[in-house]
Amino acid sequence: MELFSGLLLTLVVLGIIGVVGRELMVEGSGPSMKKYLGDSTPTDPPMLGKRGTVEESPGDLMRVRIEGERWSASPVGGTVLPAGTPIRVIAVNGLVLEVEAVIEEERDIDETSAQQAGLPETADAESS
Repeated sequence: MELFSGLLLTLVVLGIIGVVGRELMVEGSGPSMKKYLGDSTPTDPPMLGKRGTVEESPGDLMRVRIEGERWSASPVGGTVLPAGTPIRVIAVNGLVLEVEAVIEEERDIDETSAQQAGLPETADAESS
């Protein structure tokens, strides 16, 4: 009888561990855990369209600075962008940003628009 009750207890504990594990591991199967873990599917990546500058480009990935934060980035088309090049984020792949160089004319238009609207210039515009 003790063997049966021990086996039953083991099965109950393993069942509970299995349910909790499934809730934590399998994406979409655990709506009850979303209140603890939050919804991890962003609707609009907040980095899209932000501007910054290239700090260094040692290899395949380069380092860029956007709003005071340093990020890993890859240039669109694989072109090498030298340090100091103004860039704009066009895509986000995990923790790596895909960026393109900002043409000087675009920057001038944006700065003029900001001045006409009475907005302060960006830090990137001041450092150029």
